[in-house]
Amino acid sequence: MELGTIITSKRIEKQLTQEQLAKQLHVTKDTVVEWEDEKAYPDINHLVELAKLLDFSLDGLFLADDDTLLKPIMKQTNKHYFQFSIIICLITLIILLAILLVSLLNENSKLIISGSVILGELANLFALAYYIKKLN
Repeated sequence: MELGTIITSKRIEKQLTQEQLAKQLHVTKDTVVEWEDEKAYPDINHLVELAKLLDFSLDGLFLADDDTLLKPIMKQTNKHYFQFSIIICLITLIILLAILLVSLLNENSKLIISGSVILGELANLFALAYYIKKLN
């Protein structure tokens, strides 16, 4: 059985409208419609909440021999983690650049701060490379 069909049938069985389900999951009604029509898939967190709210087991989804259902779910989840990692990297970059700017004004700590900025940026690059690899 497809995930969209499971969500629809269990939602109807629980006598919930798409809007009521969306409100309980803190998403829009359009998001629930896309899940039911399989135009989009819930991320792992929403999938767990769906299973709890609609009282269905995730075992069938995760233990099935055919993993075609899980691929789009995992891709959606990885996309969210990737976006989060980019935001963290940008924040780190801004902080490190601010430290570098301050260190340029104070000549005593140029070398230490410059080295810290370079190491921080290398860590950012490794984190981004890891998530890009994981996304593919």
